[in-house]
Amino acid sequence: MKPVHVCVTVFNRYDLLRKLVESLRMSHVVPVSLIVIDRGHDLVSLNKALDGGIRCGTSIIQVNLPGNCLAAAWNWFITHVPEERVIASDDIIFFPETLSEFRNTPGDFVGVEDDKGSSHFACFLIRDSCVEKIGLFDESISPNYMYFEDCDYGHRMAMADIPLLGIRHLFHAKDQSLAVRTNEQLDEHNRMFLIARDNFVKKWGRMPEPGKW
Repeated sequence: MKPVHVCVTVFNRYDLLRKLVESLRMSHVVPVSLIVIDRGHDLVSLNKALDGGIRCGTSIIQVNLPGNCLAAAWNWFITHVPEERVIASDDIIFFPETLSEFRNTPGDFVGVEDDKGSSHFACFLIRDSCVEKIGLFDESISPNYMYFEDCDYGHRMAMADIPLLGIRHLFHAKDQSLAVRTNEQLDEHNRMFLIARDNFVKKWGRMPEPGKW
């Protein structure tokens, strides 16, 4: 079987990242690497969240990319990390069986399936076969931010008749991966969110179907 790599993007919720790291220590499958792209660009907080490591046999790799685009981070993982690659939001808690279930589930794409309406893209395994058929994530949907890049990819998968398979053995806290603490930050968040939404509508002529991706 192929080794498993876990890839995480953190914006400023280093508290959530620490919980994710702690959960990986109990994994039945020991990941070869944990690769973290720090969009908050706070090395002190990142090192604190990663303090103590995971387990023997797992390398922790910190990646610093310019900007703040989530799609660009996901594309970096896809183009630099071999399959099997599991890409997670920082508000994911892994169960001991999560990584083995991801690896053992066939298909081009395996995401999250729970009763809380989580996005399939909150945590997903994307294989090279999916990228060959669909391509990379569209970084122009949400330039320098996040939102709607997952809806865009899910829509493209649907048009190519690629099923959105999902696993249930993990916990998605559904906390905000980006903490908005001030009125100024909230205004900027709303502005960037609307840009991403409008870019999706311009591309596809409509809003994404609620709860589909």
